Amino acid sequence: MNLKLTPLKRKKLRGDLNRYSFFRDKNGRVILCRKPVENWILWEEIRKEYEGIGFFRLGGEIRRRSAIEQGKLGCEWAARGLPVLAPVKFSATRGWYPFINGVSYSQWLTSGGVSSKIIDLYIDSVVKAHQNNFVYGDRWGPNTMVVDDTTIVHFDFDISLEGFPAKEFELAQAMYYTLCFSSRKDLISQYLTWRLSLIKRSGQYNWEVLSKLIEGHYRHFTSTKYSCKKRLILNDDVEGAKDRR
Repeated sequence: MNLKLTPLKRKKLRGDLNRYSFFRDKNGRVILCRKPVENWILWEEIRKEYEGIGFFRLGGEIRRRSAIEQGKLGCEWAARGLPVLAPVKFSATRGWYPFINGVSYSQWLTSGGVSSKIIDLYIDSVVKAHQNNFVYGDRWGPNTMVVDDTTIVHFDFDISLEGFPAKEFELAQAMYYTLCFSSRKDLISQYLTWRLSLIKRSGQYNWEVLSKLIEGHYRHFTSTKYSCKKRLILNDDVEGAKDRR
């Protein structure tokens, strides 16, 4: 794709797994160029985290997606109606994405966000992807934007979750971090417990594995900054959660 971009005089950003630079297209849109970089120390930390949660013991594995793979998947997922940030172009070494004004899902939760619409959009977008046999990877809050308090956009698909428990792990991750980041944990825990009751009844997920992976998050993050003392109901009481909503 021949897309003319003009570099902007803005400080380049350094992420843990990517470097970012800014451009403007002929229509005035700000475009963010995302170039993956190696970070073996962080990658080992991620592996230790997923191992501690129990993902590998249950048969899961992770790998790093290339820039071109992320670009292709972003285009495919967006074409399927999933709320993802598709690139305007991509190559083997980098991708160019529209710059989005918004706040991260984690920031939205921390600042008091409690809208069931946003949380539903977030959880539903994960479930819908799984129904289409897609797994985003790394859905822990900062990799999703809330725009105008009305919609969400997923981005950053560096990590590929693979193996049988990939879908269960991703849903457990999304549920745990939604509650972890929330500043309104009493209210959000009731709502997520109700959502879990619907998910359990649907039969879409292996409930035993999903429960183990949610518990694995609680166990692994004990005494860390991502510790969450408020619990989600994972036993038979989940069936009555709707009455306490």
